[in-house]
Amino acid sequence: MVGREFTLKYEFENVGSLADMQYLYSPAEEHFGLKWQIKLKRKDQHLGMFLYADVDNNEEVHTYRAQKLISKNKEITCSNSGTRVFKTSAVDWGWNKFIEWQTLENQYLNDGKLEAEIYFLSSQSPYFAALFLGQFEESGKPEIELKNINPRDLQYYLEVLYGEPGIDEETVEGILTIADMYDTPIAVKKCKTFLMKHEDLRLKLKMAGKFRLEELKKSCMDQLKSKEDIRSVIPENPNDMDYEILVELLKKSLDLEK
Repeated sequence: MVGREFTLKYEFENVGSLADMQYLYSPAEEHFGLKWQIKLKRKDQHLGMFLYADVDNNEEVHTYRAQKLISKNKEITCSNSGTRVFKTSAVDWGWNKFIEWQTLENQYLNDGKLEAEIYFLSSQSPYFAALFLGQFEESGKPEIELKNINPRDLQYYLEVLYGEPGIDEETVEGILTIADMYDTPIAVKKCKTFLMKHEDLRLKLKMAGKFRLEELKKSCMDQLKSKEDIRSVIPENPNDMDYEILVELLKKSLDLEK
């Protein structure tokens, strides 16, 4: 299932009436020959959230998925993510303590209704393909920890993969960091499109140097017409700028003196 993905979205009703060990299921959706559902349960003053699949005896589905609850005012989300192998002995995966029940009631339940989403990825990058289905030591594990990444950056990265407007001045560097780490061309392309339209040349040159975005770098250089323009894009600490770009700016400044 390399390169395949989908999103499950559902608004659950009567979530507030859930008692311990009772379950609520979203309607089943068929993707890649399997039926998938979101499952909710309440236990020990927490809400659990799970992804369920009707996997048969001969199947294993290696996945990366991100699960999210959306607040009633649409301004807050509670999310978690991870990798799992779906097979007969493990047909649903998630978190028993996804969110505290009191927080759920205060911020997320809207007249007893709750909006839930699950992103499914298997996978959007050669890195994930090798991790899920390749010869890595981790590939056979039911759960794989993604180390040395910022959870907030990962959330925005996933939102970009699934078409949400997650890119802005504050998030673009984190998204590019993960896209570069996991070799995700579609996320890099979307970030580059955002930056090409942005007016902040200093930000654009920083991203161009850090993530080797040659087209973006050339576009920025073409816009520098004077020494004042060049001074405006150099940070207070020149060491913060990519060395090759700094050299190009110096050469351009010298050319303007001729």
